[in-house]
Amino acid sequence: MDTKLSALKSIRGCDGDVHIDASRRLVTKTYLSPNRTIAIANAQREVEYASRFYQALAGVPGVACPRIVTSDYSMPPRVVMEQCPGRPLLQFLSRVGADDPRIPRIARRIGLGLEIYTRLFEEPYYDFCFNNMLFDESDGTISFLDFVIPRGAYDHEPATPIEASLGWLVGCTCYELVRPTILAWSSNEAYLELMRAVVWEFNGRVRADLLSARARHASAQMYDGGSRLRRQYYRTVGSLFTRGFLRRLTRDSLAQ
Repeated sequence: MDTKLSALKSIRGCDGDVHIDASRRLVTKTYLSPNRTIAIANAQREVEYASRFYQALAGVPGVACPRIVTSDYSMPPRVVMEQCPGRPLLQFLSRVGADDPRIPRIARRIGLGLEIYTRLFEEPYYDFCFNNMLFDESDGTISFLDFVIPRGAYDHEPATPIEASLGWLVGCTCYELVRPTILAWSSNEAYLELMRAVVWEFNGRVRADLLSARARHASAQMYDGGSRLRRQYYRTVGSLFTRGFLRRLTRDSLAQ
């Protein structure tokens, strides 16, 4: 859920529309799958997972998720939640350098949130990626958003929930960094540095081969679809970038 805050704004997300009413500090998400069963299941999952995660994060400094206000499962199903403080983490990363002293602190809080999530649900955070996070620069709080399972998130690799979540993060990072709009940034080193720092939070607990397999699977899902020119671009530029980045992770002795 890529949330750009304004007084009143609507955004088309991967699984529906997001309507932000900043004056009331409310976000309404409408689930638009043409399959009624899938749309309702996505809304119900959002309510259950956000509610339980919100309770689990009570008293945890610097880590948050939305509080569910109301839900309506008639078609199209809708969920209303409180607006979390902060702005999209990607906006922050686009204007700072890799040596920004906040990056290690952000990585620790993201790692803590992932630890709590996977322990609570005993499954991967299937949509674990930076574009589903907000960063509040006033106090450093990281807010996690979007608990629906994205298309292609499942596979059959024997990975732990942490490995699977981090694999999705790496795959999403590789996809985001080769998008033409992201390549236009003057530098993407802050993005890469934060991703490395998050992975290194779990150094010694993650098998590099399984993380790499998950990352390749995730990025391949995102490279697929669209026009022939788009698919060709991502399958060449994207695949080269993914392979190079995974080699860097392995060379840095991720799993020791």
